[in-house]
Amino acid sequence: MQRFAASSLLTLIEMVDADLGITFLPEMARGSALLSNTRVKLYDLSELSYRQIGLAWRKGSDRVEEFNLLGTFLQENR
Repeated sequence: MQRFAASSLLTLIEMVDADLGITFLPEMARGSALLSNTRVKLYDLSELSYRQIGLAWRKGSDRVEEFNLLGTFLQENR
């Protein structure tokens, strides 16, 4: 099995359009120009679908306080 990686929505959409696989797209992609002129089909996930987000940073980072604030924000705004 070959694995591919992409770091942008456009690249993900182009890979799916080229029949290289499937992907999850954020809601913001629905109706965007990124999907224009593609054969990509969108399917809604069930209401029970979710994802887990983890935060990691380099030991000794000067931004520990900022990462902790971001973690608190994410927990409070689920």
